[in-house]
Amino acid sequence: MEIVQFKATDKQLYQQNNQLRDKVLRRPIGKNLNKENLTIEQTNDFFAIVEANNMLATLSIYFESKTVAHLTAFAVEPDYQNQGLGSMLVQYVVMILKEQKMSQIKVSARSTALNFYKKNGFHVIGEKQYNEKLGIYDYSMVLILS
Repeated sequence: MEIVQFKATDKQLYQQNNQLRDKVLRRPIGKNLNKENLTIEQTNDFFAIVEANNMLATLSIYFESKTVAHLTAFAVEPDYQNQGLGSMLVQYVVMILKEQKMSQIKVSARSTALNFYKKNGFHVIGEKQYNEKLGIYDYSMVLILS
């Protein structure tokens, strides 16, 4: 098992990333990933846990400013959920972002992921908000890096 960093231009990894995200994040809410959804993430940094060429977990980050990163598109293969892989991936990304002198990481967390993010040090900012694009409720959360 290894953690890899990649870009959307890394076609094989990006395709696996999209398949995992579609399976875990979109299909359960009756949505699909499409080119329109993916256009905005072409410059994001992607991270994944890979074993024997199979992607087990993935997430993406983009930079809101020189010191604020936003975590998005986080999915773990269902058979590997609740085994610590998601926390391992988040902790790795936190380490990388600290090295890059980021001051905070933001995330829009689905209600179903709220406790996961709390367990990993994120704090809710404000009330839950309805995400019209996805038809679900999200919580704005932040992790202050020190």
